[in-house]
Amino acid sequence: MERTSNRPLAMNELTKEQLDTEIAKGLADIENGRVYSAEEVQEELHDLY
Repeated sequence: MERTSNRPLAMNELTKEQLDTEIAKGLADIENGRVYSAEEVQEELHDLY
């Protein structure tokens, strides 16, 4: 599934294969240390809003 928009993915719009791909991408991010702490997320949201 090629992303053409910045809008969030909606699970009900994905096929099983697309959902499996998105889950695999998330797991790969975790395995490679591409994660954020709750504090980092909260700080980023505070700065934005």
